[in-house]
Amino acid sequence: MTTQTLTGPSPLAETDAAHRRATAALAAGRDDLRWLHELWAGFNSAHFGGVMIPPYILLDEPSTPRRYGQFAARGGLGGRGQIMIRPSLLTGTHPHLRAAGETTRRRFVADVLLHEAVHQWQHEADGHTDSGYHGHGPVFRDQANRIGTALGLPPVRTSKRRGPDAGLPSCSQWPHNVRPADYYAGANLTVREDR
Repeated sequence: MTTQTLTGPSPLAETDAAHRRATAALAAGRDDLRWLHELWAGFNSAHFGGVMIPPYILLDEPSTPRRYGQFAARGGLGGRGQIMIRPSLLTGTHPHLRAAGETTRRRFVADVLLHEAVHQWQHEADGHTDSGYHGHGPVFRDQANRIGTALGLPPVRTSKRRGPDAGLPSCSQWPHNVRPADYYAGANLTVREDR
């Protein structure tokens, strides 16, 4: 894992970075959390140039029932930078994934984590959080489209349906809403489009 401290628009103090690294190391004792941290590290390297420090990754319920995951700039542990993933997605008890096998569930959760990693990047590396768009504005859209191009995914728009991109899918549900229909084979997905 990287040992640098972020010095961008939202610098992370070395004490915060050290605590997050230590928490990530503790996660190695649990298969599910180890997998999420390894996945996150791969995303950080492949899509964000390795500039981010491992976040707190928790298997916990996001603030609203519709969310699969959530990034919080200030976490419940008192530190900065927390990603929560709904535990029922991994266990297969979530209604959208009950019929899905483990491979499909892992693909789905990986996409949730990738989405939340973009929010982490916005807060910690870029500094533009698209607050007028609930986090899904031009900065998020541009990152999603940059990463999506590398993954062979079609483009998305901001969460607000307007302008020349109004007909594109919303980045608020990215990348789930632009994956091929058979990518989550066995999952009963209903992707909700915002606005």
